[in-house]
Amino acid sequence: MQIATTRKGNRIYLHVFNAKGGMIVLLPMPFRKVMKVFFPGGAGLDFGADANGAITVHLPDKICQPIIIQLDGNAADIPVITPSKL
Repeated sequence: MQIATTRKGNRIYLHVFNAKGGMIVLLPMPFRKVMKVFFPGGAGLDFGADANGAITVHLPDKICQPIIIQLDGNAADIPVITPSKL
């Protein structure tokens, strides 16, 4: 599975490629709380955070659109994570 992200305002757009269901675990987002995870059009996805702040998003069997992660503040305040930091 491969992912890419874009962001605007208080939203992060998660683009998932080659997914076959399951889940994605995202690194903690400093100083931000995830309020909602959903598809365009409003269908929500189950998600949670562990004690360290890592976000787990449960995926449906098929994904053909971006996943929107709505935060409690501006996503531009979160530092960019480069592949070398993963």
